[in-house]
Amino acid sequence: MIKNLSVSFTAVLLALVVAELLLKNFGWQPGQFQYNRWVKRVEQLEPLYGFLADENGVFKVDTAVVFKLVKDFGENLDDRDNSGWYCTQHQLTPEICSPKLDVYADDEKLGVAFRERYIKLKRDGCTTCSDSIFELYASNPFNADGFYSIPFNSKCEDEKRVLLLGDSFTWGHSTTNKTRSFSNELLARGRAIYNTGISGSDVAQYRRVLEVYSSVVEPDLVIMNFFMGNDIANFERVPEPYVPVHYATNAGNLLSFQADTSFANMNDAYANIINNMVIPQIDDLNGFAAKTVVGTIVWTGLVRFGYANARFRQVREAPEIPETRNELLQISEFCKERDIPFVLSVIPNLYLGKLAGFESRPEVFDGLPHMQPAVTIDDYNADDGHFNDEGHLFYANFLDSLITKQFGDE
Repeated sequence: MIKNLSVSFTAVLLALVVAELLLKNFGWQPGQFQYNRWVKRVEQLEPLYGFLADENGVFKVDTAVVFKLVKDFGENLDDRDNSGWYCTQHQLTPEICSPKLDVYADDEKLGVAFRERYIKLKRDGCTTCSDSIFELYASNPFNADGFYSIPFNSKCEDEKRVLLLGDSFTWGHSTTNKTRSFSNELLARGRAIYNTGISGSDVAQYRRVLEVYSSVVEPDLVIMNFFMGNDIANFERVPEPYVPVHYATNAGNLLSFQADTSFANMNDAYANIINNMVIPQIDDLNGFAAKTVVGTIVWTGLVRFGYANARFRQVREAPEIPETRNELLQISEFCKERDIPFVLSVIPNLYLGKLAGFESRPEVFDGLPHMQPAVTIDDYNADDGHFNDEGHLFYANFLDSLITKQFGDE
C-alpha cells in the first residue's frame, strides 16, 4: 500500500515537473497569467486605428479612417482581395478592418432580406426616398457622424424613425456577413433604422449618444439593446472629451476605466492591465502559487470559484444596486420628458453554458418596464458569446414585432 502511494506520488510529481518545464518553454512565467482572452502582453504598445472619442465623449468610428477604407476597397480590387495585408499595414482595428456590410461579397453570402432589396435596387433603380437612403448606405455603411448607420439627417415622409442604442450586439458581431445583423435585417425590411451600436460601449455611452443625437435623428421610438454581460456596471463612468471607452492597441482593447478609476491614455490603461496579470502578493496562498507556472494556473481556477484572493487594486466596496440602474432611469426620464417611446430590450448573457437574463439581476430593472427575447443557447456563438446568424435573425423578428406593436401595421 505504502509502496503504491510512493509510486503514485512520484509519478504525479514527475508529471508536474514536466508540465512546468514545457509551459516555461512555451513562454509561460510563474506568477503571471492572461488577464483575459482578448488582451495579451506586447514588447511595445502601439495604437490601432478605427475608433475615437469626440469632444462630447461619444465613442464612435473614426470617419477619416473608414471613409478611406471604403474608398480604397471600392476602387482597388487588390486592396479588397488582400484586406489582411491592407489592414495590418494601416494598423486598423479588427472591427473596422473590412467594410462591415461586406457588400463586395458574393450575393449568396448576403443576408436574405438585404440581398433581395439590393438586387431589386440594381435592377429597378431607386423608386422611393427610402430606396435612395438604402442605396447610399450599401455603398458606404458608415455615416458622417461616425456610426455604422444610415445618415442621421436622412428622413423620409411618413416613415417612423427607430433609434437603436447598444454595443457589439447592435454593431453586428459574429455574423458571417454584416448584412445579416439584426439592425441591417430590419433596415432591409424597410424600417428606418438609425444604428448607434458601437463595440465595447456601455450604458453611459448610450445616454450620451441619446443626449447628443436625439435632436438630429428625431426618433419616433428608442430601443436600447441592453446586454446582461458588460452593460451592468457598479460604478459611474462619466464620458470625457476625447477619452474612448477603450483604447484599441496591438495588446487588445484596453478599458479606459476600472471600477472607480479612469485612465487618460493607453499607456496608463495598459499598465493597469499588466498589474492585473500578476498574482498579488497579499497572502500565503498567493505567494506559494506565484512560485510556479502550474501553481499560477491552479490559482486562476481557484479565483474563478472564489477560493483565492484576486483583489489587485483596492477600490471602494461595490454598491448593492449598480450604477447602471441610475443610468437607465435617466435615459427613461430623458425619453419621457421629450415624449419619445422607449423600449428596454434585455439580451441575456451566455456564461458557462447557461443564459442569464434580467431575472439574474432584478435590482437593476426594478420599476423599469423591460422586455426579453426568448433566445436559446443555439442563437449564440459559443466562442465569443454574441448572437450567431440565427440569433440575429431571431432578434430582428423580435424587434420587428415590437416596432409593429408600437406603430401598428403599416
